[in-house]
This record gives sequence, structure tokens and C-alpha cells, in this order.
Amino acid sequence: MVVLVVAALAFLQYNSSVVYSKEASLKSQLFVMRDALDQYLADTGKCPESLSQLVAGKYLRGVPVDPFTRSSTTWKFTLRQTERGTVCDVKSTSPRLAKDGGRYADW
Repeated sequence: MVVLVVAALAFLQYNSSVVYSKEASLKSQLFVMRDALDQYLADTGKCPESLSQLVAGKYLRGVPVDPFTRSSTTWKFTLRQTERGTVCDVKSTSPRLAKDGGRYADW
């Protein structure tokens, strides 16, 4: 019985660690891609048409894999006009909830 309790606690801790590392990876990937988008915009005066243009322009080595969707093709790439100019952004399309209660798609 004690072994089962210890095993269950270890499993819960392992799952929590996996989610934490995926969240850290997602935050890092979003930061890098958003920085590359800003650099592209500063250099060209416009947003790229797709994330693959960042790779072609050598702003990124490759489009990273979203740790929650496990794909590099599921990123949501958006362009919008604001009073300060064009804003390029990228988000995850994962429908899952983060540990803080928010959605990964809202990060």
C-alpha cells in the first residue's frame, strides 16, 4: 500500500515537471519568434507573410515545434494595424489550460 502511494506521488510530480518544462519551452519559443518578427519588421518595414519567411530571411533557423501541439505548422500568425503601426504576432493554437488557469493560446 505504501509503495502505491509513493508511486502515485512520484507520478504526479513527474507530470507536473513535464508540464512546467513545456510551459517554459513555449514561453521561450514565443519570445524568440516575436523578437524575430520585430527584427524583420524593423528591417523591411512590413510583417512577413508567414513564419517560413523568417526562416528564408535567416531571422530563424527553423520554425520551432509547439510543445503542446507537437507541430511546427500549428502556430497562429497574426497581423493587425494599431495606432502605432503594424503589429505582427504569433501564438500557440493549443486549447489546453496553463497551470496559471489561462489558455496557452492567449500567451
